[in-house]
Amino acid sequence: MILLQIELDFYRITMIGTALGFILGLIPLVLGLIKKERKYAMFGFLSSLIGGALLGIFLSIPVTAIFTWLILRKPQSENLSTAETSTKICPQCHTQYGNDVTFCLQDGTVLQDSNFVSSISDEVEEETIVLPANAVAPTQASFDKSEKS
Repeated sequence: MILLQIELDFYRITMIGTALGFILGLIPLVLGLIKKERKYAMFGFLSSLIGGALLGIFLSIPVTAIFTWLILRKPQSENLSTAETSTKICPQCHTQYGNDVTFCLQDGTVLQDSNFVSSISDEVEEETIVLPANAVAPTQASFDKSEKS
């Protein structure tokens, strides 16, 4: 009977774990780049690589599964649709701007979120003040006379 004896020292075990971590880390890396989730893609790849070097498949498989779930849990189209629909409206001239603009380009007032403005306009009723026909609007001359007296 021939018995093959394989000696694996710490260095070789670490290299095998790193290679397995590299191969498994390609899964979140490729999925993350396709779904445009680059942060999760890079963290998943590096975590799987380091986890494979430390504890082999015992750490690289769970890390790969967690980051793959984080990448696939919500579609990218939902993120884009909420970013595109949020706009800001000038309360003075009612001009709509993108979410990155802070001040109105026409009159310089601070912009408010479009959802905030619509909720306020529903609550506030317009009020019209009617002046009598014989009422005289004060003029600058009438103010000057009152100051001299």
